[in-house]
Amino acid sequence: MAEVAIARLSDIAQRAGVSKTAVSKVLNDRPIRIGAAKREEILKLARDLRYRPNIMARSLNRRSTRTVGVVVYDMSTLFYPQLLRTLELALACEGYQTLICNTEDNPAREREQIDNLLGRLVDGLVVAPACGVGNIEYFRGIHDQGTPFILIDRYFPDEPFRFLVTDNQAAARNGAAWLLDCGVRKLTYLGERGRNPSVDERLAGVRAAAERRGLVLKDQDIVLCDTNRISIRKALQPRLAQARPGTGLFLESNRMLMGVLDTCRDIGKTVPADVRIVGFDPFGPDLARPADFASLRALTEPAPTIQQDTGRLAALATAYLLASFKGESPDAAAWQRRLPAKLVVPEDNKGVAPA
Repeated sequence: MAEVAIARLSDIAQRAGVSKTAVSKVLNDRPIRIGAAKREEILKLARDLRYRPNIMARSLNRRSTRTVGVVVYDMSTLFYPQLLRTLELALACEGYQTLICNTEDNPAREREQIDNLLGRLVDGLVVAPACGVGNIEYFRGIHDQGTPFILIDRYFPDEPFRFLVTDNQAAARNGAAWLLDCGVRKLTYLGERGRNPSVDERLAGVRAAAERRGLVLKDQDIVLCDTNRISIRKALQPRLAQARPGTGLFLESNRMLMGVLDTCRDIGKTVPADVRIVGFDPFGPDLARPADFASLRALTEPAPTIQQDTGRLAALATAYLLASFKGESPDAAAWQRRLPAKLVVPEDNKGVAPA
């Protein structure tokens, strides 16, 4: 296949019989004294030759690449795809492209990805940080350099970084309260082994809901494990094997849902007849995968879900970056926000009376 030559400004200028400067001004719609016919000839030549501007050269001239780096730690639930889609559309409406990276919740990979984005001269960053505090000094360096960035979904307490997170404690409290109102008297919290302030607040919310109803969430009622399905089955089987009516399970994240359904399938339990569940974020199983299809049989009714407001998170992140790009200095306190989430209870569950 023959290679297509890349047209240059000089090619258009030579064919139009004008200078490169004249071509550049016409293509960039800048003021120039030139006839309408010659202007149209230049534009037609650019189309015919499939001219593409040198984005990096233009960016250096403008001191802006019109790009934003977005770094997340997980893509297994529908939360991040929904957030990224909304964020990408919001930024595109303002003339910015997004460069998206996934760190797999690995701090070293996070540093590498952000370094690459900064090397590409992105105008700003939106980061859902990897678990732990290993990169706090790294983010302090970015903050001190003046690069606009905002954390999303996770944050670091007692730091000046701007962040947008869900009010995880209130959302978890509402979800756990729904379980308890449905007659749950034996409540288990299933969470990830790796901890961060956002998920710790979810645990605090579940504890608060239990205490309001005179129940105590004991240490043995808190199951923390890796998020892979084998680890979840190993952690839950001894507990759910003894499940009786009135057993409830709060999922810190619905990316653990398939491991829960695997366990229920293995021991002959169903949701919600034997175990009631509530979890954070929508989750889409792989229906082409036999194991997923088989385990879904343990779910006999749609399960309630705590849904974070991805639209609002994206809109606020975009607003913060745009203000920063204009040279404004948004107040830190005003941009350390917690947003409400919504407990979505499917119609099949709305009429459930306490057991």
